[in-house]
Amino acid sequence: MQNNMYYEFEDGNKRKNGIESSRTPKAVWAEEDEPAEDWEESWEQGEVIENPAERAPEVQRRIQQGSLRGRMKRRTGGLLLSMARAWESAQRETRRWMTVLLTAGALLLLAVVVLMVRLNKVSKQLESVQAMSESLQEELNTVKGGQAGPSYEGKVTPPAIATKTVTPSPTKEPDVTQKGYIICVDAGHGEWDGGAVLSGEKGRMEKDDNLRVSKLFCEALEAYGITVIMTRDEDVYLELSERVDIANKAKADALISLHRNSYAGTGEVNGVEIWVHSSMPKGASELAGSLLDAIMEVGGMENRGIKYGSMSNPKEDYVINRGANMTSMIVEFGFITSEKDNAAYDEYGEEYVKEMAAAVYEWLEARQ
Repeated sequence: MQNNMYYEFEDGNKRKNGIESSRTPKAVWAEEDEPAEDWEESWEQGEVIENPAERAPEVQRRIQQGSLRGRMKRRTGGLLLSMARAWESAQRETRRWMTVLLTAGALLLLAVVVLMVRLNKVSKQLESVQAMSESLQEELNTVKGGQAGPSYEGKVTPPAIATKTVTPSPTKEPDVTQKGYIICVDAGHGEWDGGAVLSGEKGRMEKDDNLRVSKLFCEALEAYGITVIMTRDEDVYLELSERVDIANKAKADALISLHRNSYAGTGEVNGVEIWVHSSMPKGASELAGSLLDAIMEVGGMENRGIKYGSMSNPKEDYVINRGANMTSMIVEFGFITSEKDNAAYDEYGEEYVKEMAAAVYEWLEARQ
């Protein structure tokens, strides 16, 4: 009975205090100089004696330790939670800025592409404007009665020279062969660009004379089995660069541009002259000399010779000669302001081009 009472008392104290306290019978206290009578009385009654003075600090210490551990756990958990939230916030900010940077980079790349496209268009427009400027500058160099006219390559203003009459000789029959030769014939001016103009009752425009004789020249060349490319076969306008491109793309053996000259000082200035590159290329000089000889063989016009460069500067070249990848020249086929040259041009036009075609064929054959 006493043992049962002891353990019931022990369990009750545990439930009451919430801890496992050390309980000792009075016999223990007796060893620590506790009164014997108290121990014996308590033992008989089955009670457990504890020291309140020792119990209170121990309970308080354990309570304080439990509270401290709780606070530490709460603080540690709060710190970890704060760190996790800060990490998530940093990740969100990083993703946001990465999105911003990628978007900005894409927009910058798009802007660069658009700018390059625009610059390419502007560059092509500037090239076109430059070509037109060169064309206009060359036309402004043409002097007609002291004023600039809409002529193609600069028209000269030479002093008057003596004239003589030559009886035309019969043309030779062509020897038709097919050798794969290609000649590009350019009829100068066209449409709104009339070139040199003769006003009055006998008025005429250079663009019309050029086209008419160019067509006859092409027929004469084809009679020799030569492939002919015309820059224009009707009254249309072409940029100078376009004319050169046609010849270059055709890989022609020669580019021959036909024109009429003009002079406002006196109608006695006349004759034929041919302009070639300022470098005085051998092939162009030989062909130009042969064409002049062919025209002189027919007669009716004076030989003004081969000229190099341009009227304004012998070291600068006209677009036709500057841009061509092959032998090229500009034939100033008499003065439109000369009645004598106009009469010969109209009367002997077919004979001129036939002799010129023969000269071109012989020049081509001599190169083989």
